[in-house]
Amino acid sequence: MKLIRTFKRETGCKLHLGVALFALLTAFALPTLAEINFYPPVNLSYSDGLSFNPSLVTQGENLFVTWDDNSSGVKEVMFARSRDKGENYTSAKQLSSPSGQSSAPDVAVDSRGRVHVVWQDTLYGASTILYVRSEDGGKTFTPAVSLSGDDSASVRADILVDSANVIYVAWTDTGTEEVIVTQSVDSGASFQQVARIKANFVSSVRMAAGGDRRIHVAWTNAQNVYHMYSRNGGRSFSQPVSISASSAVSSSVSLAADAGSNVYIGWSEQINDEAEIYVARSEDGGQHFAPPGNISRNPGASIGPDLTTDAEGVLYVVWQDTTPGNYEAMFAYSSDRALTFSSAANISPSELGSLVTKVAVNESGGIFVAWDDNRSGNFEIIVARGMQGLAAIKNATAKPSPFSPNGDGANDTLRVRADFTAPLQWEASVLTSENEPVNVFRGNGELFDLTWDGLDHNGVVTPDGSYRFLITGVDVDGVAAAPAEVYFSVNTVSDSEPPQLLSYESNYAEFGPDGDGRRDSVALKASFNKSLDWTLSYQNRDGVELFRQQGSGVSLDKQWDGRDFSGITVADDRYVIALSATDTQGISVNGELRVIVDTVAPQWANISVTPEVITPNGDQSNDKARLEFDLNEGALTTVYVYEARGGSLVRELYREPLIGERHVVIDWDGRSGTGSVVAPGKYIFKVWMRDYAANRSEPYPVVAGVTVR
Repeated sequence: MKLIRTFKRETGCKLHLGVALFALLTAFALPTLAEINFYPPVNLSYSDGLSFNPSLVTQGENLFVTWDDNSSGVKEVMFARSRDKGENYTSAKQLSSPSGQSSAPDVAVDSRGRVHVVWQDTLYGASTILYVRSEDGGKTFTPAVSLSGDDSASVRADILVDSANVIYVAWTDTGTEEVIVTQSVDSGASFQQVARIKANFVSSVRMAAGGDRRIHVAWTNAQNVYHMYSRNGGRSFSQPVSISASSAVSSSVSLAADAGSNVYIGWSEQINDEAEIYVARSEDGGQHFAPPGNISRNPGASIGPDLTTDAEGVLYVVWQDTTPGNYEAMFAYSSDRALTFSSAANISPSELGSLVTKVAVNESGGIFVAWDDNRSGNFEIIVARGMQGLAAIKNATAKPSPFSPNGDGANDTLRVRADFTAPLQWEASVLTSENEPVNVFRGNGELFDLTWDGLDHNGVVTPDGSYRFLITGVDVDGVAAAPAEVYFSVNTVSDSEPPQLLSYESNYAEFGPDGDGRRDSVALKASFNKSLDWTLSYQNRDGVELFRQQGSGVSLDKQWDGRDFSGITVADDRYVIALSATDTQGISVNGELRVIVDTVAPQWANISVTPEVITPNGDQSNDKARLEFDLNEGALTTVYVYEARGGSLVRELYREPLIGERHVVIDWDGRSGTGSVVAPGKYIFKVWMRDYAANRSEPYPVVAGVTVR
């Protein structure tokens, strides 16, 4: 297993992956960590809209999570709390007013349990930073107050509470192009500005509290990562120092500091379309930093890191990475002050990918990772909890699948096995695809090895279909282990029955195997009435076979990455995927699917905004701006209106799956998503175009401006 190296010391590690969990075993420089396992993630949002931008913080057994959600038609800031270390959560609570677009929240908690939340909001016109607090642990919150209070757009707020319960809030003022840091010494009753730093084109700003009440601030612009710190509780700050200056595009800075003098800055750096995660460390409280090191080092795009440290000084890093296929939440750690890092692990793989990822730890060794995840069909906020030394059930298998409990002496029983990392009192439930219980088994020991005869709890043979074994357990201390599940099927159809093709489908009609992490392959699934020997033949429009896959069973689940027998990606064109399946009697069934390979991005032209200045006052003159452009092929087209200079979202204007070449016309009436006329100023249309093979137009998004007076 590859070790990710940031500096000079080398080591090794061993990685184990399971269903909805993983474990990391380390064998490198002291101090080593106990095995790390994660429970399956929990959905916090359950929204009809899109939930993005999670933030989380811990205090004792409490976990507080915020995010934004657009299910009401505009973005709102949501909040949820767990009082039992992330096992259960309250229902989502809305913190923002429906009168503005509210997004990108951040949450902090002080030692007295007061919860503090900030976000950016268009409630007062230009994007402002709003703040609320809760005196009762998140049950109720104060009315929102503006911390930025000016006419230019203030965005990307970050909040921090230090060991003396002093609150710090930092953000970017896009009008003055400055990083602003404010402070409250009275638990959020009032705030005073303590730093204002000129910083052109800031993409993000983050803070961390270190030993001796040092406050660290870091930010990025296009090509630099900067850091400054305060040694006197925010009364003054050091001069900003560039940590990394290169020709690469740097973004998404994150910051962590331990109780001593170690400070860590992480960011995403992109060179020639390859984005990697870099981390720089300081061992003297931020006065000097060692050269940054690449900790992702993989063929995918690695973006959006988040860093934190625990009470033992272990550094944890999460980020988004396309190496697994889609963007997925990745996790790594260092127990030697960022000299070496474990291999990256995909916490909970999802077929549809995820976006922003955040990490937090608590005093008892709990590790919590939150991200916005698309596995449910629309983006939801999910949180996975794990810890060092957590017992886990791994490597679960169920064979043969299908099995046939019909008493004919062939495959009449199913053998289910799994490994335990510690002795467990276990329970194994057989569940239908609708999670209805079929049978349950219990026992204890150091491993799991069960043979099942296919009978339900009433002694009746289980009907043909798809099932799963869910294996759970508790250790000797009564702590629940990370569970495992394994899928299998029951099929009692006699081999004398004629074969039937019950289903045959692909997940995409078009795909683009270009290595960008989106729709790089097509998935083929089929099911039969009994076990058959099958062949998938990938053919061009002339019927020439380019690739083949074979197997046997009552179903198939395969992917094609668009490569032929020689490993070369086929040309853009239409292809046939012919399925042939044969039983032991030599009788066959057949099916065909057609797919399109497309690696060419959609092309736009002739984009314009008329008029360029609008006055939406209802006098029928220049009340609307018309955005027009030409598109050469079908594409999912999304248009948002933003404040100019990096401000907040004003309105989702358009989101349509366009079919074929066309001239696109979209009008904006100068109103926000809440229906109010926006404040005078400059605004921009951002247009995202991605065709049905997931090729995206360049630039992405296309930007056009308009002025409101």
